[in-house]
Order: sequence, then structure tokens, then C-alpha cells
Amino acid sequence: MEQTEHSQESSLNVLESFMDKIVRFCRKRETLIIYVILIIAAIIEMRFIQMIHLNHWNFKFMLHIDEGILHGTPPWRVFQNRLLVPFLAKLISVCCNISIKEASKIFIFILIIFQNFLMYGVMVNISGERRIGLKYSLVMSGLFLIFQDDRYILLYDYLDIVIFTYLAWLIYQKKPLIHFIILFIISLFNRESALFIPIWLIMDACIFQLRFPFVKFRLFRSLTGVGLLLSGIIFTKLIRDVFFKTSMLKEVGIDAEHSIIGNHLHLSENIHSIIWDNFFGTDIIVNIFLFCLIWFIIYSNLKLRSQDILKYSLLIVFMLLSNLVFAWITETRIFFNLIPLILILYWNLTCSASSSCK
Repeated sequence: MEQTEHSQESSLNVLESFMDKIVRFCRKRETLIIYVILIIAAIIEMRFIQMIHLNHWNFKFMLHIDEGILHGTPPWRVFQNRLLVPFLAKLISVCCNISIKEASKIFIFILIIFQNFLMYGVMVNISGERRIGLKYSLVMSGLFLIFQDDRYILLYDYLDIVIFTYLAWLIYQKKPLIHFIILFIISLFNRESALFIPIWLIMDACIFQLRFPFVKFRLFRSLTGVGLLLSGIIFTKLIRDVFFKTSMLKEVGIDAEHSIIGNHLHLSENIHSIIWDNFFGTDIIVNIFLFCLIWFIIYSNLKLRSQDILKYSLLIVFMLLSNLVFAWITETRIFFNLIPLILILYWNLTCSASSSCK
């Protein structure tokens, strides 16, 4: 009798061990399948980008801009501080002994793959679910393609998406200040959108209340934000003034028109486009996006009623207003760095209605 029970127990242990191996194998296979899907998505994205940009005049224009940045002769002064990615593309070109055109294509593909895996990793870390990570990564890829236009896209735009995806994760996880400072330093060499990082620190230092004073500040965090913001503005201005020689466009010359601010001002043209021009062409997608985004921000704040969500939403609004003032609103690539922030806000909204959130 005892021998029979021992035999049955051994059989159960063997069965449990076998089932455990099957489960582990399936989990490993699921991860492998997800990785393959992310790579296939990157290949599809690259194919679309090649059809829209890489085989046309706008890619040649992008290469001229990148070369101009390295030699102090970009089309306008505003491009001069965006040194990091042109330098890395040039480094790939020299190290691999290939043309800058091929090096740029390789660099774009690497960034697209990295972005897909980064968004997947961020959402797995936040949600604890690999399938949710895959879903959000694919949505990110889809939105990236939707916001392409037939004008041009520059190398630093790809890295900007990566930077702001990581920023969204830092904000969500409430990471220590040092993480934001390191990201700010790296981002500052890519483009002036790095200034949104200290702007977030200033916003995050605010504590809103219904009685006077209506806003209190966490002193160290707010002073750090202000210090980084001022140093970033000074650094950007200094790089532009020191390294910019003359424009590759003869009619621009030394770009004296933008010697003070550096960035171009397009507020009046953008307002005209939104209330009139966009309704008579494909740029109507911009109006649809702006309307949906504003509605989504208002709805999220009414639904969640959280100070953190309010400050996070204010960052998105501030970035949107910055685009309205300093960029052509119909160049939809300017919305790339908003995509990860919007997706994380959407996760907060769906998470509040679910008990399965991490």
C-alpha cells in the first residue's frame, strides 16, 4: 500500500515537473515571438520611411542639414545646436567606411528598433504584462507612421522619440532627480526640446491647493529645474553663436533675423492654418489630432482628479503650445515626442478603471 502511494506521488512529481517545463518553454517562446514581431514592425516602419523620405529629395535635404550642422553651415541658426545625432551618424560612416547616406539609414533603423523595444520594456515594467507591452509598442509604431508627412524628417527626430519615451517612464515611476539631470544633459546635445525636462521638474515641484497660497513649491526640486532651464537656454544660445558660421542657403546668409531668439516664430501662420487652411487639404488630420488631444486631456483630468495627472497634462499642453509658437504645425513630425506621453496618460486612464493594474 505504501509502495503504491509512493509510486503515485513520484508520478505526480514527474508530471508537475514536466508541466512546469512546458510552461517555461511557452513563456520563452512567447517572448521570442514578441521580439520577432517588434523587429518585423521596425522593418515595416523602415520600409514606409524609405518610400516617404529616403528615396526622395527630402532625404537629400536631411543629409545636407546634418552635414551643415557639423560644418557650421545648416540652413538656419536654429539647427546648429542639434549636434549629437549628426556626429553619431558621421562616426558610423567613418568607422564602417561607408557613405554618410548609408550610415544615416543604418542609424535610423537602429533607432526604430530600439524605440520599439524601449516602448515594449517601459510598458512591461509599468503593467507587468508582456502582451500589453507589445500592444502599446505596436500602437506607438502605428502613430509614428500616421504622423509622417511628405516634407522631411531629420535624424534628431528619431532620437527625440526615444528620449521622451524614457522621460515618460521616469515621470510615471517617480524616479530620483539624478535620472532627469542625466537625461537632460544627453538630450541637450540632441535638440532644444531638452528644455521640457527642467520645465517638468518645475511643474512637479508645484503643490496645488484650494486655499491661499494656491501653489506651494518644493524648494530644491524647483531650484534645480530653474537652474537646468537657464543653463540649457544659455548653452543652446552659446552653441548657436559660436559654431554657426553662415547658412548653406545664400539668401539666409548669417541668419541675422534669428540671431537673438534663434528659433523661428510661426504663431500667426499656425493659427491661420488651424482655423482655415487645414480644412481644405490633408492637413485636416492636424486639426483632428489637436481637438482629440485637448478633449482627452480634459476628460483624463476630470476622470482621475489627480495632481500628478494635472501636472503631467500641463507638460503636454506646454509642449503643444511650444510647437504652435516655434514650429510649423503642419509638419506633423513635431508631434512625435508627444506620442509616448499621450500613451502613458492613456494607460493611467485605463488603469484607473481596472483592478488588474500593477
